[in-house]
Amino acid sequence: MNGVAALAGNPNCGKTTLFNALTGSHQYVGNWPGVTVEKREAIFDVNDAQITLIDLPGAYSLTPYSIEERVTADYLAGGEAGAVINIVDAMHLERSLLLTLQLLNRRLPVIVAINMMDELAREGGKIDIAALSNALGCPVVAISARRKTGFDELFSALYEKIAHPAESPAAPAADEDEEAIYQHVSALLRAAGYEKRSGGSRDRTGALDRILTGRYTAFPILLAVLLFMFFLAFGAPGAYLTGLVGGAVDRLRALTLWLLRGQPAWVSSLLADGILAGAGSVLGFLPQILILYLLMAVIEDTGYMARAAFITDRLLRRLGLSGRSVIPMLMGLGCTTTAAAAARGVENERDRRMTVMLTPCMSCGAKLPVYALMARAFFPGHEGAVVLSLYLLGGVMLAVMGACLRRFVFREGETPFLMELPAYRLPVWRSVGRRLYERARDFVRRAGTLIVLLSAICWFLQAFTPALKLTARMDDSIMASVGHRLAPLFRPMGFGSWQAVSSLLSGLVAKEGILSAMQVLFHAPGAAALVRALPTAFSGAAGAYAFLAFILISPPCVSAISASARELKSRKLLLSMLAMETVFAALISTAAYQLLRFIL
Repeated sequence: MNGVAALAGNPNCGKTTLFNALTGSHQYVGNWPGVTVEKREAIFDVNDAQITLIDLPGAYSLTPYSIEERVTADYLAGGEAGAVINIVDAMHLERSLLLTLQLLNRRLPVIVAINMMDELAREGGKIDIAALSNALGCPVVAISARRKTGFDELFSALYEKIAHPAESPAAPAADEDEEAIYQHVSALLRAAGYEKRSGGSRDRTGALDRILTGRYTAFPILLAVLLFMFFLAFGAPGAYLTGLVGGAVDRLRALTLWLLRGQPAWVSSLLADGILAGAGSVLGFLPQILILYLLMAVIEDTGYMARAAFITDRLLRRLGLSGRSVIPMLMGLGCTTTAAAAARGVENERDRRMTVMLTPCMSCGAKLPVYALMARAFFPGHEGAVVLSLYLLGGVMLAVMGACLRRFVFREGETPFLMELPAYRLPVWRSVGRRLYERARDFVRRAGTLIVLLSAICWFLQAFTPALKLTARMDDSIMASVGHRLAPLFRPMGFGSWQAVSSLLSGLVAKEGILSAMQVLFHAPGAAALVRALPTAFSGAAGAYAFLAFILISPPCVSAISASARELKSRKLLLSMLAMETVFAALISTAAYQLLRFIL
């Protein structure tokens, strides 16, 4: 027997956590609205039934206001689901049951799963599950998605719904006005003996928020958190781990050269100086990137990431950026492509398009290896501060470009920024570990495929002349020929060497490709050798910083551009975005070099 079940619930109710727990999937789980903007599905078995489980976007109501709510409402209206598992938050039943009444009023086969029952019990609260089930006229089960408790009761109720489909009775009072609905929810909870004690985690959350989101303390604490993150990632701890990986790559390269003794010189050069040097340079910075991702995952799991969005909204909204847009932009710290897709969670079309156009200002993880190596080469002892300054510069440019778009492109009105702040919780280390593993796997896979290919291409372009003849003089190569023609454009920015310009071209495909291209172009067998070689291609530390600023602000990789095109659905807006980023990158890089060369 086969069947289809849908998961529906408010944002931040644990819906995707339950989806992962039931199906063994590893979908991204975030504690803010907009993380799920499309329905996801997976298959799992219940007794002798094979269930296709659909994870619908979070919705507060079936009257669509946001894109998430529209996706959810449209799917449920189609009647495909043999059962609708309505996830409700045990700590916020007053709000969660409003959606429950709407589902029942549409005579959908509803199973109410009260999640976070462990938290309710820990806080001294209680509820009579059987009484609530009788009052609603549908099965109600108590579960904890994080601790995987109550699943047997959920499976039994789900199997019953799928095996014996029947029309659910309509919920009384669901079509009345808003005040009457709230009164009806209150009556339901009184009948179920629902109690939620004061104190506990809510008091702790309130006390922490008075400090962490306070008027005078919010920004200093946020800055301190960022400084701590970048110190661990790019200071002594991260540098030590990077040195270990870099040493392993150097030994592998030496072993490769030894094994290739007697082979043609171009073969050993391609493998050792091209592929291994290029991909190894990127892999060498994997520890620093994982430290940063680990800290970000912990901060998100604790609930502070949502506060960071709330804190930054106060400033950015005044400068033309939608508050709701902060959320996908924070995701842009990981990958611009993912962030552009996540912008679908912004319900207003004007805000959504602005979000897509501004997301590249948030420096993605692919740029981190370049930042780290350049900071190590030109700013020894201050790597963390330099990298943090680039992220702060990205925030400033985001605000400036947002103000320009608001002034000249998007002049329509804004929508209010509404976001639920979750309670503070200890991180789920299994989830954090899983997320970290997936980041590492994706990074290594990317280095092992795309970066290897780019390294081989760069080697070919610097090893052959335009007439396709092998040459030992890089100045005669195809890469040098292209770089020399473009270099004059970048001299006012302090990095007018053909090697620096050629590496930028590699970044169009993938930003990590900039570092792998440098490794090949400078014939540097390892990170230490590249650090020593880099000063010859830049006009001092000022030129190096201007180079990093250009990488930060210039258009993203091809994948991110493609994702932006899909979301913008306008060639004019896409070209405007690329032109704006290119112009600002040139202006800021030039200004940075001309100013810093008198200071550094």
